[in-house]
Amino acid sequence: IASESPAQGERFDHKRRWPRIPVDLPADLELYRVNNPKLHEEGNAKVDNISMGGAYLSQIHLEKGSIPSDSFSFVLGIDQPRLRDWEAECKIVRLKVNGALTAGIQFVNLSRENKNKIASLIE
Repeated sequence: IASESPAQGERFDHKRRWPRIPVDLPADLELYRVNNPKLHEEGNAKVDNISMGGAYLSQIHLEKGSIPSDSFSFVLGIDQPRLRDWEAECKIVRLKVNGALTAGIQFVNLSRENKNKIASLIE
């Protein structure tokens, strides 16, 4: 083990494709395994922010209380004013477990109608 740690590189400033809009929305989850979509479970979460390309979820609670060890994706559903009957397939881009389960997600196959609902939040 080196007595001195190597110098840190410059901080990378991440540039998002779309701005994130802060929200506080309850959401429903349906988690399914990529290799066996028939195996699924339900859960819920809170959407802290959302954009045209993804969202950040906190307070994730799943039916079985644990995340699968194999690949999984989920469907996120929101049924609140301005995002009534909103739904998107999602893949996880960042998962954090530190006393609570949080996730950064990317939308997959977001319909034009649901894109327009997110755009209305910006206005």
